[in-house]
Amino acid sequence: MNNHRRQRMKTDFTYRATEAILYKYRLLKIQIENDMRALKEYDEQKRIGPSAVDTTADKVTTSTIADSTFREAMLILEDKKRIQRAIEKNKAVIGKVDRSMQILTSEENKIIEDKYFCRKKDYEIFMQLNMAASTYYRVKQHAVRSISTVLFG
Repeated sequence: MNNHRRQRMKTDFTYRATEAILYKYRLLKIQIENDMRALKEYDEQKRIGPSAVDTTADKVTTSTIADSTFREAMLILEDKKRIQRAIEKNKAVIGKVDRSMQILTSEENKIIEDKYFCRKKDYEIFMQLNMAASTYYRVKQHAVRSISTVLFG
């Protein structure tokens, strides 16, 4: 495989990956909100807390209570850490997309927002912008490639 073809494949991959991130942008923001609520619920202990007693055991002992409580507490801590990592990861992606949107022209911004965030059809966007289809696709491609550069270097 020659170097030009390898570069083209990498470019196509990052372009598609960028589009996937742009399509998921709104969902990532909602996921962050949901995860923040879940952490708050953990902190406010609104979730069902440790049951403290293993009701499936024939005989309940002090060590059974302690072991069961400890296991549930550890599961809660692991879940909180997993949620915090997901929030950090999603915030990082959202931040990169937000920063990349700042370098786009107002026309490119409008195209990206309408196409990926509002999920409008291509023809709706280029008709709304009073733009030729070929111009629309060229501008959209440039905008996505600019965002891709910020996201993937």
